Amino acid sequence: MSTLGEASAILTRAGLIEMMIDTFDSPSRAYVQEAYAEFGASAVLRSRDKHGKRLPKAKAYARIGVRKARAKFSVYEAKVKGLNASAEAGIDVTGVKARASAEIASFSVGADSFEAEVKGLNASAEAGIDKNGVKAKASAEIASFSVGAGPFKAEAKDLNASAEIGIDENGVKAKASAEMASFSVGAGPFKAEVKGLNASAEAGIDKNGVKARASAEIASFSVGAGPFKAEVKGLNASADIGIDVNGVKASFSVRADPFTTECFPGYRYRSVRCSRWN
Repeated sequence: MSTLGEASAILTRAGLIEMMIDTFDSPSRAYVQEAYAEFGASAVLRSRDKHGKRLPKAKAYARIGVRKARAKFSVYEAKVKGLNASAEAGIDVTGVKARASAEIASFSVGADSFEAEVKGLNASAEAGIDKNGVKAKASAEIASFSVGAGPFKAEAKDLNASAEIGIDENGVKAKASAEMASFSVGAGPFKAEVKGLNASAEAGIDKNGVKARASAEIASFSVGAGPFKAEVKGLNASADIGIDVNGVKASFSVRADPFTTECFPGYRYRSVRCSRWN
């Protein structure tokens, strides 16, 4: 592949910007450290075959970032660390593509006894159009999320969620899913916790008919208050439905490992709660 021509206009990193604002006669304060902005665009003409056919390609992008930002007013405070955001779009003979993404190392807000914090946030969205059809996808990842107010606290760890849809000559497909390593809620002696949550839903339409499916899995679920504790392990639930030339088909199932309760230390009651429909 030889390059026949190239035209580009790029403004690289606008430079590190350090800004500090201090107001000594009030409890307010705000600052931003190591902020940058970057954007550019390019257009390229390339030859792919022996006939010298020119294949144009163009791209544009923009990026911003902040290493650390903080604002405080009276009892209210907000902090952001490691913020990076970008957007880009491109077009060539194969089609059009666009993408946007954002990353945050940590973000927190607080006021008196209230505090909320998000760590390791990554979010992205993509869309493309080519000869095969249209595709779009969005996803988000969170390492941990917590919120607290006095004796109340809620926390989620390793949350992943995504959604995508595609349209081509075969039909339409859509899918959404969510995963969570653990989620817990507590207030005083009360605590509830869910571990290993996985949920998904799919739907599709093609020449054979319509199909849809939803499922959820939980490794364990427990709730406790003082000496009382109840726990369920290995819960699985799913539902399917399909419509084609032969008619309608549907199924639903639920499975769970033994259910355990502990009313007093050292005393347990076990029973099986298991049911299934086909």
